[in-house]
Amino acid sequence: MRRVQLNVAYWGWKEFIFSCYIHIISSGIKGKHINELESFIKSNFGLDNVYLLNSARAGIYQSLLVMKKIKTDKNEVILPKYICPSVIEVITRAELKPIMADIREDLTIDPESIESLISEKTLAILMPHMYGKVSKINKIVQLSKQNDTFLIDDAAQLVGEFHQKQLVGTFGDVGVVSFSQSKTLVTGVRASGGFLICNNDKINNYLMKQYEGVPYSESRKSPFLHFVMTCLFKRYLGTIDYYLSRIKTKLGLPRKDYYKSITRISNVDAKIALIQFKKIDDIKKSNKKSLKEYQEHLHCLDSIHIPQLSSGVNFLTRLIIRTHKITPEELSQFLNENGIETRKAYMNGSQPFTGHPESGLLELPLVGLNEADVQYVASVLQRAESTLLKDKPWQIIQPS
Repeated sequence: MRRVQLNVAYWGWKEFIFSCYIHIISSGIKGKHINELESFIKSNFGLDNVYLLNSARAGIYQSLLVMKKIKTDKNEVILPKYICPSVIEVITRAELKPIMADIREDLTIDPESIESLISEKTLAILMPHMYGKVSKINKIVQLSKQNDTFLIDDAAQLVGEFHQKQLVGTFGDVGVVSFSQSKTLVTGVRASGGFLICNNDKINNYLMKQYEGVPYSESRKSPFLHFVMTCLFKRYLGTIDYYLSRIKTKLGLPRKDYYKSITRISNVDAKIALIQFKKIDDIKKSNKKSLKEYQEHLHCLDSIHIPQLSSGVNFLTRLIIRTHKITPEELSQFLNENGIETRKAYMNGSQPFTGHPESGLLELPLVGLNEADVQYVASVLQRAESTLLKDKPWQIIQPS
């Protein structure tokens, strides 16, 4: 049986060799590559204030703490109701109140919903570009300025994209980019790095002082080994990591939260990021090619479509489909039985379709696929539709 996996990184031999080499000669924590990466980002993207951290969520957290100090009478952060749960955790950890806005059909935050939710308590708006799909930037920037709220340009899931000749991630008072799994550039998993951009001088004065106290990363050997087993060579080693995790659970050993500690990016992750930056055009070209092929092969389906490609082939880091008739659980089981790996969407996104854009969602393989892989996935989806819908009447579901 053909197997098509969910690849979370576009890695080659250079990334693997350099990772092993740096881990062998050192712990991978400190080194020249951190400064090299900072200089590269600043010079290539024309940025002044860049802070290299162990995750994008660390950048959001640090920014929110500063925003609280500047506007002490405000405590609400508006963000989309379809979002990685860790972002909500970061907001509550900063002792702020998340206010959930509606999303558009393409899974990005709805500006009209933001406008209806802004109040005198609104501290900030968080504008994520979901899976690399750029949000309605102009309208959201306008709302932020009109209502005197801070704007966080959450470009965690993409880097190097431009909107009207301006780098996405630089439209807010602050912006964040991630290098963790399933992003544009990937250095690993478990707090493997990212960076914070600051465009607000008042915020930056606080951030500079905070950054001085941010420690260097702890050893990255364990997360790197996990990444190798579960992402790079999961076909051969994934079960080992699973059983190691089971043994730890049986022994009552606690799982370490690598994201809890806010640190600077490690030397090894900085080096891998530099290698990935050099192949960013190839990464984008590969993903766009697969997306175009998916669109060509899936146009004949009645009940399954790709919501983020409704306006053409865009750059995306992950492929999310919306299944209107078949439940995501049924479809996932059928695909898995036919050798296609799937993953549930954020939050309750993989509940049966309710008419709302944040429902009926399922993630399919995208990164590193060839044309034959895409054709196979499309053929199985066609079989799934004809097989699973044989006795199911079609009905339009209106949002409740």
